[in-house]
Amino acid sequence: MSANWIKLSSALALAIAASTPAFAGSKELVDLNTGASSGWRATWATAYDGNVDLISRGTVGGQFFFEKDVTFTAQSAQGIEIVFERISPSASTLVINDEVVRNQTGTAWTGFHFVLASGSIAGTPNFAFATSDGSAGLGDFDITPFTNFAFSDQNTVVSMSGGTVPSGGVWLPGAASNTGLAIVAGNNTDSFTLKEIPVAIPLPAAAWTGLSTLLGLGFFGVAKNARKLLA
Repeated sequence: MSANWIKLSSALALAIAASTPAFAGSKELVDLNTGASSGWRATWATAYDGNVDLISRGTVGGQFFFEKDVTFTAQSAQGIEIVFERISPSASTLVINDEVVRNQTGTAWTGFHFVLASGSIAGTPNFAFATSDGSAGLGDFDITPFTNFAFSDQNTVVSMSGGTVPSGGVWLPGAASNTGLAIVAGNNTDSFTLKEIPVAIPLPAAAWTGLSTLLGLGFFGVAKNARKLLA
């Protein structure tokens, strides 16, 4: 089965961007086509309620594709974090199929960062970004209006630049693309934090300090499952 059926058309993505989705602060990721769990639960701070949603796009070849909808406001302009906790030993590999990102910060963006915070073991990140189909770089994962991207910190950070998302605008990374952005486990660990950071001006180095401490559900005051579920 091809993953192409999962991808949104540009017109459909724009329609979703104009709609008002339903939200919750904690959500198990379930394949809406089969009813099967992905083996993951996502949790975010109550401060983001009403501005974050994750939507199933289906499972292909052991990969669970999901859409992430998020609205950045002036209060969340420094970034929004979502913690993903493994709740099954047979959890699928998560793949960002596409996103609907609304800029309600009052400031135009000149770049954007995807950051995985999960720690590392013996120098190997517990989770890192890769393409869903094994293609180089971002494959055809669309980042328009941005024209440049770079991986850093052992593929735990993807940075986009070379374009502008105006205040009040909507950015649709991954829309109408065949490649998704996979989150691949490098070690037998059971949680990671995905942080997304819009950039209005270049981030000083100090802004990255402490990102690695964002792992675990303790960030939200929820007890982290300490069991290692993978064999």
